[in-house]
Amino acid sequence: MGAPAKVLHALALVAKEEASYGAAIALTPSADGIEMRFDQDDIAAIVNLGYLNDGDIGPSITSLGQLARVVPTGLYAEGTIPALLRLPGIAYSASVMPNLHRLLKAAGFDATGSFVASSEKWTYAPTTYGTAYTSLTANVYERGEMAAITGMLCDLEIDGKSGKPPVFTFPFKGIGALPSDASPVIPAGLAYLNTTVAPLVNQAITLTFGSFTTNAVPKSWNFKLNRSFDNSRANLQGSNIYAGVVPTMRRPTLKLVLEATALVGSPYHTSAGFDPYQLKDKATAIGSVIIQLGSTQYNRMKIQLTQSQVVNWTRQGEGPTATVELEIAGYNSTPLLNDDCQVLCD
Repeated sequence: MGAPAKVLHALALVAKEEASYGAAIALTPSADGIEMRFDQDDIAAIVNLGYLNDGDIGPSITSLGQLARVVPTGLYAEGTIPALLRLPGIAYSASVMPNLHRLLKAAGFDATGSFVASSEKWTYAPTTYGTAYTSLTANVYERGEMAAITGMLCDLEIDGKSGKPPVFTFPFKGIGALPSDASPVIPAGLAYLNTTVAPLVNQAITLTFGSFTTNAVPKSWNFKLNRSFDNSRANLQGSNIYAGVVPTMRRPTLKLVLEATALVGSPYHTSAGFDPYQLKDKATAIGSVIIQLGSTQYNRMKIQLTQSQVVNWTRQGEGPTATVELEIAGYNSTPLLNDDCQVLCD
């Protein structure tokens, strides 16, 4: 009889903030577990491995074949982490936070806690350029194996396309290591934050779209931070010459599908409706566009473009109903500020 098969239905993620970029930090499954969410139970892998130098040195010019490869170098890891947002349902503190706290920081946000009695909150705002950015050490358990990653940086996408909980997706890249067999398959003592509270659902949302708010009929929305970190560093002195990635630009955008309304006059977003054509044509400054999930204190979240403009529109339909998909871009209020977007949990 053959050896037991490795199974695909047991996955786990343990991750913690690094003190300095790429310096592995000890992980504790009971404190550092991050709950992931999938549509199926047989995920082949969420970590893909690659090399800066794959070892190919080209053809043999004395024949029609190839030269033997050299040892590949520069091992990196990349993939995508899907998750749902679970908030604590009790007052925030330095030790009470959203379950995605570490991933949001790794996606390029600074986390600021305010713990004034009865108005406690966590605010996630873009990290200022030139300051230290958050990276993670992570162990990913999959296929009966464990893949270790250091210097992990993330991007962020949030997809709210039904009444179910929106899916938070964190594309990542970092310094890789070859997987090893995991024993046990899932780390002993693994625990997750806020599991006793249901994830926020995409219904009874509060939409702020300029002056068009209470009469709006939103159908779906999708937020993308569009953070760039595909800038690999090489260090030829290292045993693994892959020295990680450097974050650069972001381009936060929100795609929002609304029922179409009668076209209104300037400023093209009023309590009665909106005019997508003029909003783009006039590059109208809309102000804040906010999607709030939940309404109960300590169990609500806002994703906000602080200053925004409609940069594109697409005419759509839902059965006989006319709808419009708006692509809304956030921007900084001045060239020196990082105030284009934020996530607020209060």
